[in-house]
Amino acid sequence: MATFQLDDLKALLSNEPEAFPHERAIRHLQFRIWLLFPEEYQIVDAVGRIAAAAFLRDYEAENTPRVARAIDRMRGDRNATSKFLIQLLKQAEYRELYDALFGRAGWTILAQTPSFDELNRRVVARTKEVETVYEMTDFRFRMLDHNTLDKKAEANISRGEFYRWYEHPHGDLSWRTIRSRWQQLRGSAPFLYANAKLGADFLPSGFARKDLASKGVNKAKLKQFIGVAIYVADKIDSSAFSDYGIEEPLVKPLRPSTQAFEQHEIEKMGKYKDLVDNMRSDDRRFLVS
Repeated sequence: MATFQLDDLKALLSNEPEAFPHERAIRHLQFRIWLLFPEEYQIVDAVGRIAAAAFLRDYEAENTPRVARAIDRMRGDRNATSKFLIQLLKQAEYRELYDALFGRAGWTILAQTPSFDELNRRVVARTKEVETVYEMTDFRFRMLDHNTLDKKAEANISRGEFYRWYEHPHGDLSWRTIRSRWQQLRGSAPFLYANAKLGADFLPSGFARKDLASKGVNKAKLKQFIGVAIYVADKIDSSAFSDYGIEEPLVKPLRPSTQAFEQHEIEKMGKYKDLVDNMRSDDRRFLVS
């Protein structure tokens, strides 16, 4: 049973034949969901199964006359459902997609898969947390990319938390909220940053049946998006290619256009050492915005 890995982006970027029907559409949708749940692959895989199920049902609907005849022949047969599935699995397109996303687990695994409403609720809730991680990444990246700092350590995660915590124009957040959001989204932070900087639409705003429609992947746009993310990741972490499993010949790093830190921002960060203990003892445990 195929589970999503970032290495699967190669299927979207290369000209190689699909490993199974609708692979690019399914992997593209999974990638977009992964941006919000980089540490929760069970959700990303669940979305893949839901999409595959939709394509399989479309296949059944497109073959309605043949399906109807088969059902009619099996009327009264207690094993009709399993026999019907066997007939469908004799069709190469159906079988290859079914095997790739369901495998030995079969249709029953959908019973363990979150519903559309549950997935949509989680996606909508998570999108509200992206701003925090974007701001932390923005601080770390701009400080390093514009050579504002003497030492790379001065652009660490703790200072990124402080940048979002202290007198931030987007409102107050507790340190615990900031840290929790970073821990949940740190795996995709460079991609979230790239999405905002490019004004791209890779980030889903929700999850609905319309999102399952097979859409062509804009390869040039995707390469640009990943290229910016790789550049940012390499700047703040220096391990982008090994971490994300994306081969450099497929995607070249692309530097985004950003502004150097202004003096008032530098002065703000100069208060870090004096206030970091206050930040970490912040008892506004449930303060969110």
